[in-house]
Amino acid sequence: MWRVNGEKIDVTERSIESREKLFKDWYESKAEIECLCEKTNGEYPLLKIRRSVNNVLHPYSIGGTNLKRGTDHAWDCYHSTRSKEAQKSLGIKILEDGSLSVNLKSKKNESPRDKGEGLIHTSIKASHTTNRASLTRKSSLRNFILFLLQQIKVHEYKSERPRDIRGRLYYKLVNSKINNQKLKDIMLLSHTGYRYNYKKHQLIIGCTNLDEVRQNDEYSWLTEIPIYSLSDPTRFVYKQNVRKEVYNNMSKLRADVTFGYIVIWREKDHQGKLQEKEIVFIESERETMIPVESSFEEIMLKKLVSLKKDFQKPLVMDIDEDLRPDFILLNKDKTVIEVAGMMDKEDYFANMERKREYYKKKGTPLILWDTRDPFPYID
Repeated sequence: MWRVNGEKIDVTERSIESREKLFKDWYESKAEIECLCEKTNGEYPLLKIRRSVNNVLHPYSIGGTNLKRGTDHAWDCYHSTRSKEAQKSLGIKILEDGSLSVNLKSKKNESPRDKGEGLIHTSIKASHTTNRASLTRKSSLRNFILFLLQQIKVHEYKSERPRDIRGRLYYKLVNSKINNQKLKDIMLLSHTGYRYNYKKHQLIIGCTNLDEVRQNDEYSWLTEIPIYSLSDPTRFVYKQNVRKEVYNNMSKLRADVTFGYIVIWREKDHQGKLQEKEIVFIESERETMIPVESSFEEIMLKKLVSLKKDFQKPLVMDIDEDLRPDFILLNKDKTVIEVAGMMDKEDYFANMERKREYYKKKGTPLILWDTRDPFPYID
């Protein structure tokens, strides 16, 4: 959300054509733009519209002016230095128009360490604990999707704000690129009004329930994945058949959450036919479609929603992965909530103590839920 010449405007809800017109008007009028992501010292960071070397009008943060004013963008803001550092660490480029670009790592180039079956998660910096990062392997596609979901604020819950996940995904992806291919004409965002075209679609994003995945009745080498609508995850759209070997090597967490996003990337084989190259499953809470990393996190998320709390579930951050908070309440103090599901394990307990000390030094209030104990009080 921005404030332009005193008027609040959410450009994420505008069409591409509408945004281009607004940027042109603001560029010509030298409009004063405040980014309402976070207030520091009573003021918001400033933006300007500038013209790039490729003649594209786009917003940018006025770093020098903001530094003098003592203002900074929120950690997950598109214009935040911290967000840009995270994006670079993940090998993702933000293009001039705000869309994203990534080159997926070829399976041939993966190291033996990367080839552990079935378990990955975003790891921005190496970790020395056995909490998150040591249980994961990297996937460029998974990192891209998690960063994308954070960019379009899927990780953020506000009780009064409509979710419209499919619409947000479309506007961010329409000009984005994978392996230098523009996604507009080759992506399918699952919806009852659109059909899958096996000759055309290379990126498929939908919802699924792993409990309903079945072997194809006719061809034993195929696996059937039920695809549900991004607009309404209760509505079945179609069954996607994929090669069993690719499905069995699907990127997923070792979490007992079976509902979430299914992402399929397809490339042409030596005969020029499109075949699934990589599949990613991102575990999510069904109602909000916010990614979670365990069933306990899912319980906490549901509790926060029932309490009508506004919060964030950070997906990628430019900090040690084991220090990334589970939840951040959008209250005055930005209280952090940690869901501790393995406190009986020595390494996990030691890392949680390290995390507790980290937030204590930052002066950040911390609510810790040891899942062996009753649910904590959340004001």
